[in-house]
Amino acid sequence: MAVVDLSVLAAVRHVRLDDDPIQVAWDKATRAVYALGGHLGRVYRIDPFSHRLRGSSSPTGAERLLLCPTHGGCGWLLRRDPAALLHVDLASLIAERVIQLPELPLDFDLSPQGNLAAVSLPRSGRVGLIDLEEGRVRALVKCGDSAGLVRFRADGALVLAADPAARALVAIDVASAEVVVILPLPLEPRHMCFKPDGGEAFVTGPGMDAVVSVHPFLTQVGSTAYVGREPGAMAACQKPDLLFVANEGSGDISVLEMRTQRLIAGVTVGQQPCFILLTPDKSFVLVLNRLSGDMAVIRMDKLIARRAGRFAPLFTMIPVGSRPVSAVLVPFEGAG
Repeated sequence: MAVVDLSVLAAVRHVRLDDDPIQVAWDKATRAVYALGGHLGRVYRIDPFSHRLRGSSSPTGAERLLLCPTHGGCGWLLRRDPAALLHVDLASLIAERVIQLPELPLDFDLSPQGNLAAVSLPRSGRVGLIDLEEGRVRALVKCGDSAGLVRFRADGALVLAADPAARALVAIDVASAEVVVILPLPLEPRHMCFKPDGGEAFVTGPGMDAVVSVHPFLTQVGSTAYVGREPGAMAACQKPDLLFVANEGSGDISVLEMRTQRLIAGVTVGQQPCFILLTPDKSFVLVLNRLSGDMAVIRMDKLIARRAGRFAPLFTMIPVGSRPVSAVLVPFEGAG
């Protein structure tokens, strides 16, 4: 795992792990970075200031880590085999609670209030609504022949669940645990990104080289904007209102004005861009390239100044190692 110093725009250290990390997360309470391994399912605790490994645990079959938004120093892990949702104390890396699931899960999300989880169960095409306080499955909702990614709406009252087989998003009312509407899409929903205010969602996936906007509070599909080849990961920011789309097939990112869905710029970044991250001050856009093993750095002011639909210049490239897939920004020591 590479450690990059953005003040000098260079990789300064590599932390060696026993497994290839597939996700990293920062926890303010423990002031540590947590990496989830893709093969062994191990969780690693890393001190980002000394660049040292501080411990690891092995919740066998762990697929995804999500830090709990309501309680500092703890997190949730999705485990595939045996199927369960694990509540983990991040200081000790010990699973304090285990919520059994009825079948192999694929994805999960926590409600904004932190009291519910939604888990997709692809084999049966269902979404499980999990009461985290009582530690039980509250309801199983059939959403189609398949179930993919799941995301809560910003108010926590609705879950948007992907049905990849039907190329649709299914809106589930949390209170009644019933499907309220099915939204057909021109593509298979594989990636979803929300505006920071939660008022609009953007979807990409196989079937069309485009981004589809969805209005979660109106439960309506909006416009479709064509981008580069094989669009995937996205990131959105407000002021400026821009959507960044990683095009894995063409090795570039498309920059869209969210209000009009107009393409304002493109940037060639590397081979198989797969993850986009914005610095808190919105000065830089950081793009991880899976195949070329580097991170592209783009200056936001150059993108805003261009606004002409043409390709903007790349600021610099930083080698980070083989097949990067995830990144997290850590504040400077003492910054809070």
